[in-house]
Parts: sequence; structure tokens; C-alpha cells
Amino acid sequence: MMERLSFAIYMIVLVIGVLLFGAVHTYAYTLVKIGVLGASLLVVADMVKLDGGRRVIRIPQNPFLIGFFLIAAVVLLQMLPVFSSGVIAWFSPQSVVVSGWKPLVMDAGSLTGSIAPYIHPVRESLIRWVVYGLFFLGMVHVLNTRKRIETAIWVILVLGCFDAVYGIFETYSGSNHIWWFTKFAYAEVVTGTYVNRNHFAGLMEMGVMLAAGFTVAMVNRKRAPGGRTDRKSPAGDWKKRLVAAMDQVVFKRALVLFMGIVMGVGLILSASRGGIISASLGLLTMALLLLFKKNHRRKSLVLLCLFLGIMVYGLSVGMDYTVRRFESFDSTFEARSRLARDTLRIYDDFSRTGIGMGNLRYAFPRYQAIEDADGFVDYSHNDWAQFLAEAGVVGAVALLTGVGFYLTGFWRRWRKRNDVSAIGLGAASISAMVSIGVHSYSDFNLHIPANFLMLMAVMAIGCSAVFLEHHPEGERPAFRYWELPVKSGGAAVLIAILWVMGWVGVWTVRHAAAEGYCNTVNNSTLKSNSDPPIENIAKAIDWNPSNARYWYKLGSALVRFRNKGYIVITPGVADNESAEDFGKSQMDTIKQPGSPILEPASRCLSEQDPSGKTIFCQHAIIYALEQAAMRNPFEADYHLLLGWEYTRITRFTDFMTKWLPAADAAMKRAAVMTGDVSSAIQESLGNYWVMRTTTYPYKNKQWKDAWENAVVHYRKAQKITKGKNLKLLQKRVGEFLKQYYPNEDMEWDA
Repeated sequence: MMERLSFAIYMIVLVIGVLLFGAVHTYAYTLVKIGVLGASLLVVADMVKLDGGRRVIRIPQNPFLIGFFLIAAVVLLQMLPVFSSGVIAWFSPQSVVVSGWKPLVMDAGSLTGSIAPYIHPVRESLIRWVVYGLFFLGMVHVLNTRKRIETAIWVILVLGCFDAVYGIFETYSGSNHIWWFTKFAYAEVVTGTYVNRNHFAGLMEMGVMLAAGFTVAMVNRKRAPGGRTDRKSPAGDWKKRLVAAMDQVVFKRALVLFMGIVMGVGLILSASRGGIISASLGLLTMALLLLFKKNHRRKSLVLLCLFLGIMVYGLSVGMDYTVRRFESFDSTFEARSRLARDTLRIYDDFSRTGIGMGNLRYAFPRYQAIEDADGFVDYSHNDWAQFLAEAGVVGAVALLTGVGFYLTGFWRRWRKRNDVSAIGLGAASISAMVSIGVHSYSDFNLHIPANFLMLMAVMAIGCSAVFLEHHPEGERPAFRYWELPVKSGGAAVLIAILWVMGWVGVWTVRHAAAEGYCNTVNNSTLKSNSDPPIENIAKAIDWNPSNARYWYKLGSALVRFRNKGYIVITPGVADNESAEDFGKSQMDTIKQPGSPILEPASRCLSEQDPSGKTIFCQHAIIYALEQAAMRNPFEADYHLLLGWEYTRITRFTDFMTKWLPAADAAMKRAAVMTGDVSSAIQESLGNYWVMRTTTYPYKNKQWKDAWENAVVHYRKAQKITKGKNLKLLQKRVGEFLKQYYPNEDMEWDA
């Protein structure tokens, strides 16, 4: 019962992930994670068996386990609190450089050091990896009969076929919708239920591989008993004849082949060049695997039929746009190669343990080429280069070891099998891995939750088919098992498994709840307030304080309130309350709905204010911004705003010796982190150093150094800016200079 229920949940999760835009949005991937955890909990319960009067937990010795644990260990290493900067420096010297600064308001000791400069995306990556691993291992556990394996295949093929047909209809009918969402990009190509055509192509590739392998698996299969129809049966018995015909292996084989053709046509009409090339290499891999098996070489003709069918249907509906896309292949390949090269520059600086899984989007601006200055890079469009940059040599060794161990164990088993299902479905899983692996060289399919789950599903089908043995007493997997008595070592293992699943579940809920209050994950399909009420931001921080974006949004909101003449303030500030304690007490006040959190700024910014609220109001802003910059030191915006806010502590006697030098350091960090891709940040940095010149005697060495910094940043902004925006930039800079040097002709333009 538990097996059937968990299998049903896994299938529902797979379908939901694909239909909800590839599960790239918070609401979708939260449902997927919770579903996988629920089904896996049932699987764990089913693993506890009664053996000779004692309860044991039976864990299969699956070849996937080595890679699963190795990669999980690498990600865990990146986020563990190390405390000692010397240890961090040994693992990742650049991490010390990036994170090696001290805040002035918040307690630096409140954040423990880790190898990855920013922990939040690393933890999210670990959660996803655990969910993917549980999904694969759970699927292998429940796919313990041929009937259930075939059911899973039919679900996937119907899902892929529906996605292709739905995408074709929406594109060629002119509707251009994905459910309620109107497509603005890729309107001329098929994307199914995905926003991005390349991710839809990744799904189609795996569907085509599975259809091809399943067709091969049915080539020599005998007809089911009673499958022959009685030609002399009366005409009124047509329903029975139809059902009997549907049961014929030939009909099923033709249907599977047709579904593969439909998905192949969807792939071609997506105009994804990487997808088409990858699918071709996947089919070639399957053909080579079949040629390796002497008794099954003729089955490679199935692949030829599939390929020809796809081409015939593709030509009939029109492939002009797809062909034109290949004509511009060189320019696109150069752009993506440049992204990969810039990504490998990150690896050069963080070669041992990487920058931390999920951190590329934050670190990349520092390395981004000026040719790509117009866009923000979430992914490097090369999953392998990105993995190397984020996980370093340690991660690469773990990945290669895990994949090598899995493929070795899989190959040893596959080459000994003569069962047609094991051969066809095993070849399909390897071909799907090759196809998606090649496609990931020029895209980021492995960062799409639905596609990664689909890859795990196809691999689990192949693994289950290859290891499934048929005995007189029934079918059972041929895995070896660790059998651990629950009363001894098994209890500890069981508790550890449940603790990990509980940890993943808790943080999945906390992340979703925080995003519900304050959205920071891109979501193009649902309207969300990018500037939520300040109390909502505080509640998001309460749910997930490790997300630096929440702290930055809080600091920015406080700045806006202050600039409008209001400030968030906690009534009754104690005389001996520290700045950090005040910041925490403010958080408690902000979270109370309807509380009087706004007071006129004049009441807390007055020079005659004896309570010291002047200090604390500005400290509250700095406290939030320091939290953001300390948690995610890669973001130039955080350092930039923090530096400007440091300059507002003018009433302190140590302003020139403490706060202004801290502002200088923040601006220098912002300059390093932004690289050469943001004109707005470069302009703001130039403005800062112009302001800074006024604190030095005119044209002395310090003045000249500050002015030179300003000129450097202004010229970088000028180099990045194009067209009409360049004239506007020059006008703004000229007006800003006149504010400080009205009688001087300050030359800065290159």
C-alpha cells in the first residue's frame, strides 16, 4: 500500500513540476519538494521490514549512493561554520578577501565564517540535491515490477506528448499563452509549458530517448495471452475486439513510436539548436549501445524509423525558422563561450572549493565581460563550467567519482543482461544522460527542477529495469542490501535519515513563508509586490534571516522613509542599549501589524535630541545594510548604499577617523564587486569620490587620489553607456560637479 501511494505521489510531483513552468518559481518548487519528501517518508517506512522476529532497515547498495553522498558532503563543507579565518584561507584564500571586513554597528561575531562567502544559496542547493537524491532512490525502490516501470514510462510519455501538442497549439494558433501567462519572449517558437525554449527542448530530448528505448524494449516481446482477436466474432462485439487490439504489442509499439515523433517535432519547432544537436547525439549513443549487443543490433533500425518520422513531420509543419537559427550558430556560440570563459575566471580565483553552490549569479558581475554589460547573468549557460566555478576541484572530483561509480556499476549489470526491456530502457537512460549532458554544455537545463527530476526519473527507470530479475516466485531487484537491526545501528541510521528529511522540510517551509512576505525569487508568472510593506520584510527576515536580499530591502525601505521625513523607531530606547540591540528591538516592533512604527524624522534627527535617537535611527539603517553586505559580500549595491549611509554619521567626533574611512572601504569593495558592467554603480562611485575630494585640501596628494578615482569610475560608466543615455550621463555628471566646484572646469571626459 505504501509503495503504491509513494509511487503515485512521485508521478504527481513529476507532472506538476513540468506543467507549472518547469517548477522554477517558489510556489511550484515548494510543492515539488514537499511532495517528494512525503513520498520518501513512505518509502523509508516501507524499508523497515520484519525479519525473523526482529525489525531491520533494508538499504539497497545502489551505485548512485556514492555520488549522492560525495556531492552532498562537498556542499555541506561549503556552508559549515569554520570560525577560523586561517582554515577558510587554506580552503579558499579568495573567500577571506571577499568577506574579510569588519562592520561598525552589527556584531561581526554574530555571523560565523564559512568557506562559501554567501551561505543562503548554498543551503538551497543542498536542499535541492537532497530532494533529487530522495526522488531517484525512492523511484528505484517503488519501480520493483515491470508493470510499474511501464506505468511510469506511459506517464512520462503522455506528459511529454501533451506538452509538445499544447506548445504547438499555443504557438500556431496565435494565442501564445502558457496557462494564464502571456508569452513575451519566444513567441515564434514552441515552448510547451516552459517559459524558455531550451528547457522545453531538454524535456523533449529525454522524452524522445525514453520513447526510443521503450520501443526497442517491445520489439521481440510476445503478445499478451488472449491478445489475438476472433475474426469470426459477431459485429456487435466490436468493443471486445477494440480492447483486444489495444492490447497488442504491435499497436503499443506504434503508439510509443508516434509519441516519440510528436516530441521530436516539438523539439525541432522549439528551434533550440543545442537541444536538436544533443538529441541527435543521444540517439547516436543508443544506436552504439545496441550495436554492442550482438543479438540486438537490428533494433537500431527503430532509431532510424524514429529519426525519419521526426524529419518527415518536421518538414511538413515547417522548419524554416529552425534552419535560420543554425545560420547564426557561430555568433551565439561565441557569446556563450565568452560566458563560460568568464565563469572559469571565477574558478581560477576559487579553485579548491569554489565560490559556493548557487553563488555564481552574485559573483559573476566582477568577472563579466563588457560585451555582456547589458544583461544580468543568472547562469553561465554552461552547467559544467558553472559547477566547476561553484564547487571547485573538490566538487569536480566528487562529481566525476560519483558518475564514474554509477556508470561502472550500471554498465557491468547492463552488458550481462539479455532481457529486451533491460537492454532498451537501460540504453534509454544512458542516452538521456548523454543528451542532457551535452545540452548542458551550452545551457542550464540542470538548474531547472522539473528537468532534473525528469532526468532522475528516466535514470531510475533504466536502473530499475536493468536490476530487475524474474524468478518463479515473482520479480525483485537484484540489489545487495545492508540489513541493519533497528534496535542497534539501524536506529541511528533511521534517525539520521528522518532528521535530514525534517531539516529539508523545515527550511523548505521557511523559505516559502519568507518569500510569501517578501519576494526575492524571480517570478514572471505571478504578480508580486517588489516593495512590500516594511513589516512584511521584517517577517520575511524572521523566517529566513540568511537571505541577504531581505536585509537590503529593509535598509532601502528605512532610507526611503527617512528621506520622506519619517523613520521607523522603537519607543523608549534604553540609555545603555547597543546599536545592534536597538536594531533587533526595532525588528520586533516592525513585525507587529498596526503598531505605530512611524514617527516624524524631526523627532529623532534633531540636533537637540538628548535621547540619542539621532544615532540609533541612522544605526538602524546601517545595521540592516551591514547584515546584507556581511551575509552576501558579492553584491556591489549593498556596499555602495552602505558606504553612502556611513557618510551620514557626521555628528560623531570620530567621523573623519572611523566612519568616513569605512565609507571609503565600502566604496572600494563595491568597485571590485561590480566589475565593469554597471553604469549606474560606476556613476555613483564617481560621485562619491568627487564628494570625498572636498574633505581634503585642494589638489594635495589625497585630493588628487580621490579625484583620480572619480575620473576612473566616470570613464568606466561612459564606456559602458551607449546612445542617448551617454549624453544624459554626461549631463548628470556635469551638473553634479558644478555642485561642488561651481567655479572650476573639472575635466573628466575621456
